[in-house]
Order: sequence, then C-alpha cells, then structure tokens
Amino acid sequence: MKVGTIVAFMVVLGLIGACGSTSNDQVTAAGCMRPADPGCRIVVHDNSLVRWTGPGTDDSNGGASTAIVRHEPGRFCMSGTVDPGANGLGWGAILALGLDEVDEANRVIPSFDASALGVAQIGFSLETPPPSGVLVQMTQIQSAQCTQIPDCVTTFDRSGPVTTPGSFRVPLSDFNLPDPGHPNATLDRGLITGVHFLVPTSPGMSVAYAFCISSLAFLDASGQEVMPSR
Repeated sequence: MKVGTIVAFMVVLGLIGACGSTSNDQVTAAGCMRPADPGCRIVVHDNSLVRWTGPGTDDSNGGASTAIVRHEPGRFCMSGTVDPGANGLGWGAILALGLDEVDEANRVIPSFDASALGVAQIGFSLETPPPSGVLVQMTQIQSAQCTQIPDCVTTFDRSGPVTTPGSFRVPLSDFNLPDPGHPNATLDRGLITGVHFLVPTSPGMSVAYAFCISSLAFLDASGQEVMPSR
C-alpha cells in the first residue's frame, strides 16, 4: 500500500502504558494530523542522527485514524487507532523520524547525506506491533533544489510490513518501491530525509495499536553504527 506524498512527514502514539513512561517523556498533542501542526513535532536531543519526530494520520484523506507520539531517550512510541473511514480511503498512521531540519515555510534544510556518511542499513527493535504489522519506509526529496513538503517528497517502501517483535537490520537497498507519480524510481542515498513507520488500515475495521521503536541505529556496510558529528 502507498501513502503518497501528502503524508510525507508524519508519526503517532496514544496508549501510554504500552510503551512505558518516564519523567523525560515528550508527548505530541491530541488530534495531530502532521508534524507541522502546533504541538505535533518533538525535537530530538538524543545522540542520534534523528532531528525530530511526530505523527501523521489519514484524517484529511477521509480516514478516521488517530495517533499520539511519545518520545523518551532512545525510544519512539506511537499509539491510537487506524480506521479506513466511511469511504474506505484511509491509509492509517505514521510515526515519522526526521533526519533533516525543516524551516517555517515547511521546506527541508538538507543536512543528512547517507552516501557521504557511509550509511548502508538501519537497525531497530520493534515492540508490540499491531496485527497488520508496521511498514518501514524511507523518504527523500526529489532533488537538492526541490525541498518543499509535501510536493517534493517521495516515499520508498519495503516489500512488506514487520509483523513480529524483535530486532531487525534493513539494508537501504530494500527500500525499492517508490510512490507512484514521482520521478525518482530508485532511492537516492544523498537525498534521504527521514524514516517512517506506517501502521496500515484493515478494510472495514477500526484497530487499536500501540508500538515502540528502540535501539534505532544507522549502520555502515560492516554493521558499525554511524554517529552524528553534532
């Protein structure tokens, strides 16, 4: 399933107990549809390549999904419900992890270059995936000159969702299914802007979910973690 560029940067969470809670938690506001909305983007201060996180939902596409994102050091959680809505067009909810800064005009400020950094794969642990699984995606801008969100963003999927808890490593070469209608046929590692974790809808059903991503790492070809210079 494809989400499309209208949801290029998004994320979610809601059932607090499922992912734990600490005094260092940051939580997005209720009713968030995209990270650009007030109270819907969390700045990440971890020693990580991730700059920010936030939720995105399909409400503007006729769906009825909900999402809240919770971040604590080393952990990103999202919960709520996914619901295709009365017209069946809703696609679900996304936990978005941004690797570049975004300015007030909603334009990407490119700073992450996977090729230059030697990033060849990502690693993460997944807790309590929903029955439909969690689909890992990469996003990129179309070119160094085309940076406006969402018009200039392409999403690349893997072949299928992760349906079991555990630890995973995913080569960047696995992200080989682009959004339709965009000029980028293959993922450009120099233009990557973010990692998404999509919870898709199930036809005719409203499904509650609550999952967490931890131990997120960007790895070189030998499996060594690539650390930020900032």
